Amino acid sequence: MSKSKVHKNPRPLRLTVEAGKGILEQVYQVGRETGVEVYAVGGFVRDLYLGKEGVDIDFVVLGDAIELAKRFRKRYRSGKVVLYPRFGTAMLHYSPKGGDAQRTYKLEFVTARQEHYHPDSRKPEVQKADLSSDLSRRDFTINCLAMDISPEAMGTVIDIFDGIGDLKRRIIRTPLDPVVTFSDDPLRILRAIRFATQLEFKIEEETFKAIVQTRQRLEIISQERITEEL
Repeated sequence: MSKSKVHKNPRPLRLTVEAGKGILEQVYQVGRETGVEVYAVGGFVRDLYLGKEGVDIDFVVLGDAIELAKRFRKRYRSGKVVLYPRFGTAMLHYSPKGGDAQRTYKLEFVTARQEHYHPDSRKPEVQKADLSSDLSRRDFTINCLAMDISPEAMGTVIDIFDGIGDLKRRIIRTPLDPVVTFSDDPLRILRAIRFATQLEFKIEEETFKAIVQTRQRLEIISQERITEEL
């Protein structure tokens, strides 16, 4: 059960993409030819709002993300596609020709999905879903942002959990019940602390209480993963 109502913004925010615009246009074109919808999501959109355009771009695909990644590589001769079939995910590195030639991008394509966790593991079972369900599975509202990459609406933000509002308020908050969020994947406890420190944000009260309540779940995480997260 969500602890917050879905936020509907009557005046959608439209962000300006500069260096990576060509890549977004290329991904959109391959998606159109493949017959799937594609959106930029997560940290790339968050950082764009904060005035930083990154080189790691995550895409949610309403369809087969692995097939889309393969077609993108074939069309634009990118680096090798690394596949994660269990999660419907593919990743590749791409150095575009022309103005962006000095930048190497890490592109990750994810089939829109829902996740179900077992108590003794942070590795979920997954099934295909729509965009709203995919965004709701994410860790914090500031990472639940999606962005239209079509030519006519490039940069338009889809914000169903008021992530932009939380960026303005400078708070870390989960889109769903924080106890469930941290119990499902306790690595998110460390991630909340990392984001709060890096961005100089405050952890929202109910989210902080849930961190304290579920902190023992960190025992199921390996030291290697903890080190990587921090």
